[in-house]
Amino acid sequence: MHPLRLIPMFASLDEASFTQLVSLSRIRTYHSGEILFFEGERPKALLVLSRGTLKLYKSMEGTKEIVLHRFTPVSLIAERTLLQRIPFPASAVFESDGETIEIDAVGFESLFLENSALSRVLIASLSDKIRTLEQVIEHTLTKDAAERVLEFVGSSGALFASMRHYDIAHMLHLTPETLSRTLKKLLREGHIRKEGKGYCLP
Repeated sequence: MHPLRLIPMFASLDEASFTQLVSLSRIRTYHSGEILFFEGERPKALLVLSRGTLKLYKSMEGTKEIVLHRFTPVSLIAERTLLQRIPFPASAVFESDGETIEIDAVGFESLFLENSALSRVLIASLSDKIRTLEQVIEHTLTKDAAERVLEFVGSSGALFASMRHYDIAHMLHLTPETLSRTLKKLLREGHIRKEGKGYCLP
């Protein structure tokens, strides 16, 4: 199955329309560490992540970095920037080898944006990303390190067994050192406990 069929907004396209869509697309491959786009650049295509893990981040003063989201296949990437004709508000880098499908912007707009069903799915996709951004803001501005770690352990504590603490720290918008100190403190105070190589609530 073509990866574009896995995107909800394209799944129900008839064969003729889907063939047109594929004709507007090209596949590009990337290595781990390669940048997909930088903050401030203008989009030239509708981007679909078809393979790999992509980190969306914003650079702050000095070396501070805020991870806004991690994309996994198959996902639309930064479609709002294309639709509103605005620069990328953040940068995106591959955390593994990956692949994107680039859909020509002009062709996509002329062929598909008048389709009401596609427009509704685009709106739904944008709404999901707004909710994700709201969660990032809430975690970063309203919750301290202990609250963020406790919440993560409660929902995803087993991931400590399969993910690097460095990556989890970035997900929680903490430094690795702060995550390590917070885990030790929460263990010492009995708020969390070890479960195999992961953590769980008591």
